[in-house]
Amino acid sequence: QYFEIDAQGSLDAWRIKLQPASDAIALQYQTIEISGAEFTEVLVLNEPGGDSTRIEFFDVTVSPLTDGSSH
Repeated sequence: QYFEIDAQGSLDAWRIKLQPASDAIALQYQTIEISGAEFTEVLVLNEPGGDSTRIEFFDVTVSPLTDGSSH
């Protein structure tokens, strides 16, 4: 197991916090936080030195796969 997982919320508003269980991963990330509703909306990578990277996803849509699709 690489992370301890703390999941909260409902399908309408959820949050997952990943805490590294591995020393190798803990050197890179203090925590990883993922939140959203129907789709992932925010991903935050918190580094041990205090820096963080925040990625926000906007206007996410899903298209059904069609025959011949390589996805």
